[in-house]
Amino acid sequence: MSVKIAVSAFAHRSARRRHALELCAYSAGLVALLVLVAFWIVAQMLPAAPIAWPSSMRLAPAVPIPWSPAALADVFSLCLVGFGLLVLVPAQVAATLAAERRSGTLDQLRSTPLSPLGLLCGLVVGAPVRVYLLCLGPLLFHVGCGLCGVIPLDTLAATLVVLATGTIASTLLAAIIALAPRQETGGAFVALTVAGSLGLAGMIGFSFALDTVSVHWAFLDPAGALNAAMLAHDGLWRHLFVSAWSLDRFHDASYLDAMMLAPLGATLLALGGSVLLARAACRKLAQPHLPLFSKPQAVALFALVAASLMVPVGSDGASQFRELPLVLGLFLLPVAGALATFSTPSFEAWALALRRGRRPRSWQDDASALGATSAMALSYLALLVLKLDGFPSQLDGSQIVALGWAIAVTLCLPLFALFAATHFRTQAARAAFAVAISAHLLLQLIAIGMVNSPPFGPGEQMWIELGAAAGVLVPAWIFYRQRVLVRRTLAGA
Repeated sequence: MSVKIAVSAFAHRSARRRHALELCAYSAGLVALLVLVAFWIVAQMLPAAPIAWPSSMRLAPAVPIPWSPAALADVFSLCLVGFGLLVLVPAQVAATLAAERRSGTLDQLRSTPLSPLGLLCGLVVGAPVRVYLLCLGPLLFHVGCGLCGVIPLDTLAATLVVLATGTIASTLLAAIIALAPRQETGGAFVALTVAGSLGLAGMIGFSFALDTVSVHWAFLDPAGALNAAMLAHDGLWRHLFVSAWSLDRFHDASYLDAMMLAPLGATLLALGGSVLLARAACRKLAQPHLPLFSKPQAVALFALVAASLMVPVGSDGASQFRELPLVLGLFLLPVAGALATFSTPSFEAWALALRRGRRPRSWQDDASALGATSAMALSYLALLVLKLDGFPSQLDGSQIVALGWAIAVTLCLPLFALFAATHFRTQAARAAFAVAISAHLLLQLIAIGMVNSPPFGPGEQMWIELGAAAGVLVPAWIFYRQRVLVRRTLAGA
């Protein structure tokens, strides 16, 4: 069956024709309400007299706000469309997938003539059609504002492209999150997790575009790219989200250039991530017994995220921030841990490979993620060498020790992931083990940070010694318990 038929079938199941027409009417009514609210607010704000600030507090000349009902309604519309497409649609996809798994219908869909790509497109495009129809009216109003000159045409094109690519990437990420658990979970819990995570990431990305330094990383989230695209021209959006005392930052050419490049960077990142996430989702839909990510997919995703963090770093002044490699590694450690966990085989696959008496290769699905994690660490070091001038020659002894310690902690992640996959059968047990390992990793990071920034006193020396002892004893104990399980598995064969 083709992708078009799959999307049409899921869309028809989600909203029949009569229901679709009702949703379109609700969407049109929502636009009318936004326009009325905009007219009322503008009517209240235009007659208002300017605030008479004391002369000592007049740090900047008064800048009049360009109130316009159409511009204000466009602000409301774009915010609603962004929230609907980037938060609600992924949450709906995650809830649908979790419900399909829980009811057992996902296995029935796998047995149909649908290809994995067709099934994925049906779930991602057809299932949340209700939210798409509700967002249709505000989206058309935003397009009309661009065509009527309320916002520039290049801004309209940038926002539409970011919304389209960001929605695809966000929904595929939600599908991955829903397919990741080995056991079925409640749809409401998965939907809340997706909505909360994407909403928090959106707020952080949105704030990135408001600062002259963090704007270079605004492309990491579609909300940041949308904010940057709207801030790039002098309109109502800029005056609503930027205070009058901060408007002088828009005279900085580098700040404007970074805002103009944010939509392009977000589009490229979303497209690259969508390809990798779609391949992983199709793989999981076709063969649910395999890990979520293959080893090459995990390494490629890590390299994409690491490169996205590294590209905005300036090569000229980067050598002045000698703790930058460790700071970037701190952000990438959870990414490496998640990818190592979701590329680790299940107990059944691991035991079958062990009983065959043939050690699997590092890139096979039934092998641990040690090879993939090592490739992640090497790719990160290669990016540091390429991006930072003088790395690692400008690091002193303590910083080299801290960086080596951090790499050793990273290489222990596959051991922890394999231990959790082979020793614990329930989600609750794995979650408890994850909390314990997170506490261990937090202790390691504190100790590494202290080693990286000498001198340190007696209290810091105690923390470093405690972290070093835990960094040796915890992996050693887990490795011993894993070897015991290996002997028991072979004896049971």
